Amino acid sequence: ADWTDEDKTMLARLCPTEDVLWFYEELACAPAGVVVAERLTTGELEALRGRSNYGKLMERLLRFRAMDTPFWRLLLPIADARLAEQQAHTRQARQGAAGVQTAAPTVAVLGDCSSS
Repeated sequence: ADWTDEDKTMLARLCPTEDVLWFYEELACAPAGVVVAERLTTGELEALRGRSNYGKLMERLLRFRAMDTPFWRLLLPIADARLAEQQAHTRQARQGAAGVQTAAPTVAVLGDCSSS
């Protein structure tokens, strides 16, 4: 679609924050970046829960840094919090019911070499 910056900015303002971050490349323009930054500074970081696990959030954060968006640094605190949650979950998984240390959880990384 041939969207104007005005269209992109309106979508950045009205769509759910998580969707805006997920599809930001489609909306990228200076005014939309400012809108996203404003939304993130007003507490909308807490709404990022659906598809924004730690790995996806880091992928987006690194992409936004490469794009030099005005808001990529605003995602750092939530990425840190997600990492802490993941680390706590891993520590908890390693502790048995009686507090006995167990083997590290098994992790598998699967992929099909696609760009997605």
